[in-house]
Amino acid sequence: MATANSGFTVKSHFDGKDPAVRKIYDRVLKAAGKFGPVVEEPKKTSIHLVNKTAFAGVATRKSAMILTIKSDRKIPSPRIHKSEQTSTRRFHHEVKITSLAEVNSELVTWLKKCLCVERIDVRQTSVCRSRQAKDSRPRFTRLRELEPEC
Repeated sequence: MATANSGFTVKSHFDGKDPAVRKIYDRVLKAAGKFGPVVEEPKKTSIHLVNKTAFAGVATRKSAMILTIKSDRKIPSPRIHKSEQTSTRRFHHEVKITSLAEVNSELVTWLKKCLCVERIDVRQTSVCRSRQAKDSRPRFTRLRELEPEC
């Protein structure tokens, strides 16, 4: 997993935190890495997890981690403690993770889906641009046509 340089470090986000928080982060990072390359982009208050665009964000707390995942739909789960619809087909969901056991198959499935949503967004944008270059009329592709492995 590569780390982007922005003046902040991944390590600094874990200074003064319970060592379990770093273990949780590492497990989330490993799980996300199963579905494609992940770049860590440390920011002032969080760490963005990026494939082609940011698909998740991590905010560290003293003894927990807040994972914000991007989705194209509302996730109906009691584990989601905050959901925000940021656009027509974009939601940000926050999950508070306090133990390694909480990085389970449900959470890994959410990570896989948010990586697929991000890939679809990137593909849809490039498909629309390439079609517009060939034809002056804009055309749109159904999401399902671009979603073979998700």
